[in-house]
Amino acid sequence: SAFAFWWLDVRATRELGQSIKAESRKFEFKLLKEFPITFWLLCLICGFFYCGIFPFIADAPDFFTFKFQISRTDASYYAGIAYDLSLFLSPLFGRSIDMIGMRISFTLVAASIQIIVYMIFAFTLWNPAVGMVLLGISYSIGASSIWGSIPLVVPKNAVGTANGFTTSVQMGIIAIWNILVGSLAPAIIPGGGVK
Repeated sequence: SAFAFWWLDVRATRELGQSIKAESRKFEFKLLKEFPITFWLLCLICGFFYCGIFPFIADAPDFFTFKFQISRTDASYYAGIAYDLSLFLSPLFGRSIDMIGMRISFTLVAASIQIIVYMIFAFTLWNPAVGMVLLGISYSIGASSIWGSIPLVVPKNAVGTANGFTTSVQMGIIAIWNILVGSLAPAIIPGGGVK
């Protein structure tokens, strides 16, 4: 995959000419303070949106084993459904969102689906696949709408930096969230949490 990416990069640079290289070299880190408020809000939205996905999926096998009385192997299969679905759905939702626009509306839809997912897990005994399919849909819509918004709110020569900074903010928020979830899990799920 690294070779394929290198080849695509070389090809794009050849097709777009030297103008793309010249533009990308003009960025300086001091310009971060000039990023619009919409970028900083996107960073926070991204971090908090993913807090509803990554930490849950990490602890889902413990939760499913406890709540649904299923084997650890089956629980792990259920936990992976969201990622499996996103493999196929993210490109489809990404294309649809590019065509339709309304990225913030799609982000709200994704967050609303997450709320429904956690209500299903909290108040029903439905098969865990139902919630995980919905979580996969939420994940795919959210990733497509949030990450696709970043290039729209920052200068062209700062997209890579903006994506990198957003990833750092996202991972920082998720790290804190994982610590909180890990400390609460033993009180909620016997055998759950930090081992």
